[in-house]
Amino acid sequence: IGGPDPIAHRPDLYYRLDARTEHILLDEFQDTSLAQWEALEPLLDELLSGYQGERAAVVVADPKQSIYAWRGGEPLLVRHVGERYALGGEGLHLSYRSSRVVLDVANLIFGDLPANPVFGDDEVAARVAGEWGADFTAHRAARELPGHVRLVVGPEDEGQGADRPNLCRRAAQLVAKLREDAPGMSIGVLTRRNRTVAQVMLELRHLGVPASEEGGNPLTDSAAVASVLAMLRLADHPGDRIARYHVAMTPIGAVEGFTDAEDSGAARKLAHETRRRLVEDGYGVTMERISHRIERFCSAREKRRMTQLVELAFRFDSRATLRTSDFLDLVSEERVEDPTTADVRVMTVHQSKGLEFDIVVLPEIDTSLAGRDAELLAYRPHPAGRITHAFPYASEPVRRLFPEIPQLRLAAEQARAGRLRDGLSSLYVAVTRARHALHLIVKPDGSSGMGKSMTGSRLIRHALDARGPAVEGTVLFEHGDPLWYEPILKLRREAEPGLAIIPGASESNAEPGKVTMRRSDGRRIFARRTPSELAGGSKVDLRMMLSLDPRAAAEGTLIHSWLEQVAWIEEGLPTNAELFAIARSSQPAISRDRVAALIRRMRVSLDAPAVRRALSRGSYPAGTEVEWEVPFAHREAGALIEGVIDRLLIFRENGVVTGTAILDYKTDAIAGDDRRALDEKITYYRPQMHAYQRGVAAAFRIPESAVRCQLILLDAGEVREV
Repeated sequence: IGGPDPIAHRPDLYYRLDARTEHILLDEFQDTSLAQWEALEPLLDELLSGYQGERAAVVVADPKQSIYAWRGGEPLLVRHVGERYALGGEGLHLSYRSSRVVLDVANLIFGDLPANPVFGDDEVAARVAGEWGADFTAHRAARELPGHVRLVVGPEDEGQGADRPNLCRRAAQLVAKLREDAPGMSIGVLTRRNRTVAQVMLELRHLGVPASEEGGNPLTDSAAVASVLAMLRLADHPGDRIARYHVAMTPIGAVEGFTDAEDSGAARKLAHETRRRLVEDGYGVTMERISHRIERFCSAREKRRMTQLVELAFRFDSRATLRTSDFLDLVSEERVEDPTTADVRVMTVHQSKGLEFDIVVLPEIDTSLAGRDAELLAYRPHPAGRITHAFPYASEPVRRLFPEIPQLRLAAEQARAGRLRDGLSSLYVAVTRARHALHLIVKPDGSSGMGKSMTGSRLIRHALDARGPAVEGTVLFEHGDPLWYEPILKLRREAEPGLAIIPGASESNAEPGKVTMRRSDGRRIFARRTPSELAGGSKVDLRMMLSLDPRAAAEGTLIHSWLEQVAWIEEGLPTNAELFAIARSSQPAISRDRVAALIRRMRVSLDAPAVRRALSRGSYPAGTEVEWEVPFAHREAGALIEGVIDRLLIFRENGVVTGTAILDYKTDAIAGDDRRALDEKITYYRPQMHAYQRGVAAAFRIPESAVRCQLILLDAGEVREV
């Protein structure tokens, strides 16, 4: 509905919209593009043209967090709209996220931005710093939280390239140390580029630190995927000696019977067989079959990346060609996230917006605040105006040759100002993601000291008066308590003794205790009941008790049998082929389409953040043991209570069981946003879960308080303590 003059051609459209609208609320307005504003502007004009007090517009915006200039976001629109419509303003300067220590440093960095020497005599930069700084008011902490900030010098990297392998390695080592010192704390490693995300993830994997990769990188960062792609290159060109060597030297060569890279006959045979599979079965089925065959050679992450390759292959099937090179191009270009529920998350600053972490590590603040020059220069007469002139990029010496075209100079200044605003806002967003601790890593000084480039590290060092010699390992600035995490960990231990954190817990070689009952000789000495019979307590809800759909019960049983195959979510999920095989074995009458629908339903449930956390190894102490479908029997009030626990977690300390967790899956059809229905379900199943709790406590001879009970409501994507 935007355009050059929509109101002139369709006044009826906005009149009719205006007739139904009394108030308009615009959130995150600092990221609004000019194209979006053109669609909104006539509506605001109509809405605010009536009598004062009849209608209202509320605009929520923080220009300091506008980091999407690369996709059209224009923070100057905030000031333009406020002035044009004479909107009153109210500032929100109380932070409910960060500690006072973190905010102290943020205030030092951004509080007097125009005076920072990093901008030198650059008039454009000075103007941007003044405009940006005008929107900044000193932040205050809403809560008294412990905190710590440290600015440290990292290692030198050889060459002038953008890659910083040594710095990424140091960042990973720092994360490993922080994770050891402050277990359970969330750690965010924030970078400027996706490429750096991949480098940091590689170093973390070498150190054995589980981490979630977000923001997305090509699947070629996986050794398993790379070997499969080498086989596809070989299929396209059997004479490719590099591809032949790659396949022969990796596990895929062994499973495909190709272990001699010099065997041209075997290479042609493998290429022919691979092409035949792709033509007859398609990319999706072929990749899934290969993934299953090499699964035993893969780590948990490699399994996840192979699963993502399979998903990409199924998508490609609808437009597949006879050349594997087309699929190879897609895989090398497509960015795919590798998110997990690990405490450590690595992502770009753009991905982190709106998030918060106990600890933030910033390893890439030496980059230019103004970024790279754009290939195209566009001139607007004012921030909300349309582009009136466009030019190919021209350097400053070239621009001086055309004094008769002032728009060329102004377009270059506007482009640079926009990039610099984006750079300052990105730095602000990165610094303010930290709740307790902020770790900044800068590179060592060169022969000319800090240099004169306009980088985030120079801005920070000037603001914090950290101008001393920057030699590797030197702490240039420190504020707060380095042991800030100790009182928090102490409170957690006291709040959940034996469960939340088990000091000294480690992998145990002892066999997990089995919760079982002895076989009966056929005589019933006690009346027998199952925990499910106790559901609902003394009240019976007929909606839950009447089984009007036997198919639903059968499908619930099938989903339970599939979930038995899930050890930990990080270790990957069963393939579709495996799930189909289980379905054929347990319920041969069910249709293939119905099984496919149930598989999709289960995978959606397992993607819910709460469910992923409940099934993640990282959510529990080291050495936690897991068992599935555990039968138990417990004598209670003259009756024998017997049943089967879906998933049982066992916590040990020095070989002794100190606690357990019961996880019970429920496949009831219920929406996650129906809070009343969710609460009713919890109330209904509480007696059943308490029966489980008493039985497990008796079996392991531990207090009932040491047995945690959780309901996993799959369709709702919710996990509730009972």
